Amino acid sequence: MSRAPTATSGVGRVYAGALFAVAKETSAVDEILEDLVAVERVFRDHEEFETLLESPKVTREDAARMILAAFEGKIAKPVLNLMLVLLRRGRQRALPQVVEAYRALV
Repeated sequence: MSRAPTATSGVGRVYAGALFAVAKETSAVDEILEDLVAVERVFRDHEEFETLLESPKVTREDAARMILAAFEGKIAKPVLNLMLVLLRRGRQRALPQVVEAYRALV
């Protein structure tokens, strides 16, 4: 997911804050950071995946299925849920800002 023009946007802070609260509740702060970084790396290293997810020819449901196929069982459930929420709301490009804001919280 490509970096949007703003640095740590308000959107990134909101999602990171919610994710951080869940991470603290489950004592998984570091694990979730590692998973966030790993997911961000996948999107950065495989731009075609992001392009496919954003294609107007791919429904959000199909895109969600692709995310589940790629990440389910490989990353913490809260991170997977975040990915699906970002996709559902058309904010998948905010992932780098979420990672940056989450890092700041850690």
